[in-house]
Amino acid sequence: MSSWKRDAGSGLIVLAPLLVTAYIVAWMFLKIAGLPFLVEISDYTVIDGLLTIPGSLIRVGIVLTVFSMLVLSIGYLMRTTVGGIVENAIDGAMNQLPGLRIVYNASKMAAETALSDTNRLQKPVKIETWEGMRMTAFKTGKTTDDGRELLFLPTAPNITTGFVVEVEPDQFTETDESVEDALTRVLSAGFGENSESGIPINVTDEEKTPLRRLRRPGSLRAKTGIFLNSAVLRSPMTCPDCGEERLSFVVPSELREDVPGEPISVLLCPHCLQLEPVEDPNTEFTDFTTLSDALPKDEDTAAAMALAAALLSSLALHRQHIDALLDRVEAAGVDPLLVLDRLADDPELEPNFDIESRRRQLLQLRE
Repeated sequence: MSSWKRDAGSGLIVLAPLLVTAYIVAWMFLKIAGLPFLVEISDYTVIDGLLTIPGSLIRVGIVLTVFSMLVLSIGYLMRTTVGGIVENAIDGAMNQLPGLRIVYNASKMAAETALSDTNRLQKPVKIETWEGMRMTAFKTGKTTDDGRELLFLPTAPNITTGFVVEVEPDQFTETDESVEDALTRVLSAGFGENSESGIPINVTDEEKTPLRRLRRPGSLRAKTGIFLNSAVLRSPMTCPDCGEERLSFVVPSELREDVPGEPISVLLCPHCLQLEPVEDPNTEFTDFTTLSDALPKDEDTAAAMALAAALLSSLALHRQHIDALLDRVEAAGVDPLLVLDRLADDPELEPNFDIESRRRQLLQLRE
């Protein structure tokens, strides 16, 4: 009896996601094929009647082709000066509409957060919701005015819903597990396990991680590593996103409250601007020109500008911290928007977000 139940359960685990996906695809197909302005397109016969292409398939193909071309064309336009002017004009017009501007700005920030790889969940933690019962939550990197941490407590197995809770720092426990492991457990409703086994060593294929050239004299971006069986054994200083050697520095005490989590030290990638808090950096640097010549010469001002630039990966999530850091830069007599303009022109910087686009958004938000 237990054998056929187990087999049936295994079959459902495989088939249920496929059926749900097929249903959603079929529903979208029928909705697109039924658009009023395409209903006159009928079946098309080719090869002397040997092959007939259904009209519904033609209608769906036309819609997807036109939509794809529109997305790519607008995306290319946004990379130009004209695109920036057009985007600013659209934003300005939408912000003049009472009520709708709230919907527009919220949806725009949500789209940027979801599509620009800038809103990655931060370190997973354990929170005791009831006595003796713990749940998995994730740090958002934001804090309330009274010093409480904002945590996202997802539901299982649908992590797109959940709760945003304000918790005292001593009421949750940080874990050593990765975000991927925590998400696997939540998405699988507790049944999933990490497929990795053995000693967790971060190893990447040498062909997939080529050594980069030195940036400039005095640069710290020389790629190093231990070669073992055509692989590179990465050190903790190596950026997990692009493979560059990260720079570590102590966050000035007056800036810590303006950085998510108030870290004492951070690791910053000079190539993709990936930022990560660290308790005990192996080395420290104070010459921020090794990151970019566009940064101010003053150490504290440069640190504030570098941290703000890195946090731009998620403007929607870190806007309060970014504004505070940029205010400090302005107080030092430096124009932060001009610095961002120069950083956008730095060929050595390749962050996973568009600096120029973020600069335009900041210009609007800080007016």
